[in-house]
Amino acid sequence: MTTIEFYILRYKPDGKKCPYFFGTTWTPDLPSVHLPSITIDEKHFSTNYHVSARTESYDADYNPDQFLASEKMIAICKNLSVNYLSRPVAISLHRHKVPQKKQFLFIPTTRIRIMDESLSIFIMDTSPLSDRQDPEGDTYYERIDKFVTRPTPTEHLFYCLEIKELVCSKQLKEEYEKEDLIGIEFTPIDENFRYDPWGDFYS
Repeated sequence: MTTIEFYILRYKPDGKKCPYFFGTTWTPDLPSVHLPSITIDEKHFSTNYHVSARTESYDADYNPDQFLASEKMIAICKNLSVNYLSRPVAISLHRHKVPQKKQFLFIPTTRIRIMDESLSIFIMDTSPLSDRQDPEGDTYYERIDKFVTRPTPTEHLFYCLEIKELVCSKQLKEEYEKEDLIGIEFTPIDENFRYDPWGDFYS
């Protein structure tokens, strides 16, 4: 059996403490953040923020879609020496409510490749209509049918350049679950994992 070392992290709403889509207004304005194409520059960020969230409840421990993380999530990342940008955030909810958990702006800043191409099975993106490389020279894949990872023991939360997703180590996942945190679902990058970003579009 293949040992699972890495997991994709995605926000998992429950309609309660982890609400579905909700709008936010950041004060001051949050700089444009596009993880696939830029390296985060801390000088573009304020020392603290206020967020007006159009929802009556919010207590997720991590929401990468909104760049928010709780104090406990940040403590786990700090203990694992994750590279990240963080700023204090005061959140106002609908009807003058506030979250029970202290929240922070949180953006992982490491961007790496983890696929062993010699053992993986994939198809490169050769479409003349697509920009196959980002400003940092990254390569794009049309499909990955077998994703074999190579060991990266010092990285526990990062942006995976092959699949354009936030990925964490098994150790971070275990720490997250041990603390009984909420807001994230984990998809293993194992023998059953397939990367096919255009599959649903054409099906």
